[in-house]
Amino acid sequence: MSLKTLAASGLAKKTDQYRVPYGSLVIEKGFNVRNLKSAEAKEHIHSIYLTIKNGGDVPPLEVRTDDDNNVIIVDG
Repeated sequence: MSLKTLAASGLAKKTDQYRVPYGSLVIEKGFNVRNLKSAEAKEHIHSIYLTIKNGGDVPPLEVRTDDDNNVIIVDG
């Protein structure tokens, strides 16, 4: 079965996404600040690790650009 057929049947969804190399992403100072040594942060990071390790879905990063054409992480 083709992806086009899957999409027509509602089993797949076509989206518009851009792929940006990780090295070109910019993290703004103060973004997602947390105490990485806290038990809560360690547990959260470990749960993301397990999701990726077990083939689970991780949503794409949400980004924006600035006037200097930097790609800045907004969410993710």
